[in-house]
Amino acid sequence: MAIKFPWLGTRRTISLGLTIVAFGLAVFTAIDANADATIGYPQKDEDITSEASNLVATGDLLDAPIGTVVLYDADGNPIWPTYVFGDFEYLGYWFAYFPPLPPGVYVLHVEDIYGIGETARGIYVGP
Repeated sequence: MAIKFPWLGTRRTISLGLTIVAFGLAVFTAIDANADATIGYPQKDEDITSEASNLVATGDLLDAPIGTVVLYDADGNPIWPTYVFGDFEYLGYWFAYFPPLPPGVYVLHVEDIYGIGETARGIYVGP
């Protein structure tokens, strides 16, 4: 389909432009679908010894409400946050307060209500 653009003085086809836009939206959607709830802090293999008494985990939150935020100790026992806040519509982030953590290695897992999220392993609390 050709459309005349008077300011260009030529005819241009729309089909190529629509194809490019559709491809861009498909790529953006595929990338975005893998990162709805991400972890900003603490990251993988991070030493959080100085924050162990009042850890506040944070991250980005896109497209869906926060679902699960949980820390696992080395034995796989869950440590649930005392408070979780998430706003995907306006602020685009989440945060969670955790109780004091004893020395050890932890895994932080976060996901939105659709199960799309991220995991950070090797979070270390020293003696």
